[in-house]
Amino acid sequence: MAFVFADNPNGRSVSSLQQYLRTIGKEYREVLPVVPDGIFGPQTTQSVISFQNQFGMEPTGVVDSDTWDRILGVYDDIVERAAAPNHIDPFPAGHYVLELGTEGDEVAFVQIMLCALAGRYANLSRLEITGVYDVATMREVRIFQPIGGLEATGKVDKRTWNALTRVYQSVRLDEARLA
Repeated sequence: MAFVFADNPNGRSVSSLQQYLRTIGKEYREVLPVVPDGIFGPQTTQSVISFQNQFGMEPTGVVDSDTWDRILGVYDDIVERAAAPNHIDPFPAGHYVLELGTEGDEVAFVQIMLCALAGRYANLSRLEITGVYDVATMREVRIFQPIGGLEATGKVDKRTWNALTRVYQSVRLDEARLA
């Protein structure tokens, strides 16, 4: 048996439905706006019909399981597109230090960021991305550290990591604005 909102015109799920339709209506102008009041009345019925028309469904105004699934799918897609991308923090811990001989993904991230900055800062050179903290990586870190307002130690501690990511993100945002 399909769940039909018309069988239970009041309640929390009706409010959720109305919120979803309201969000969908902001993205798809053909979907009529609805004020979330928790009551499956004429306004909600018309909004459901406009949704069904927009998405090629039979315009019954009834929210059966197919309509509900489609509303949820469209809503989830809108929310996902609007959400910020997931972020990662590959730096292992606050006291950790990357130095000559260190190997791993966090070193590769440092090398990638330094390579990206090499296009913006003439004194930085492109590195080979190896994931190994070698002499070339140490040299580029030493060159970068004064750019980030730090003493040139050649080691990546938390302060150097934070400065590097801050400058890298700033450059990436500038590039995105110009694109």
